[in-house]
Amino acid sequence: MKRSGAPARMVERHVTFRVLPDRGAEFEGFVIDRYTPAMATQPGFAGLRLLRESDTSGRYHMVIRFHSREESDLWRSSDSHKYLSPSLKALHLGTEVVDYVVTHET
Repeated sequence: MKRSGAPARMVERHVTFRVLPDRGAEFEGFVIDRYTPAMATQPGFAGLRLLRESDTSGRYHMVIRFHSREESDLWRSSDSHKYLSPSLKALHLGTEVVDYVVTHET
């Protein structure tokens, strides 16, 4: 819970992707070359990490950080996100999404 007068807390969106067989390199290239640069222009963007599971082919985990929930929501409703989403969806079979509020970081 946000305390009165306290700054908004950093938020993370964790997205697990089941990438189509033999499309991993294309998925990685799309995230690196198109998705991340578009997201990086959004207010409040604080970073993106893309992880590939070492033991499961085709499973990726993306960690997206924004300074506030409102800024994260603005990215998801942006024209850039709407434009890129169909191309991203064409590379995977489905996702699992969990949003977090960062409560502590060392």
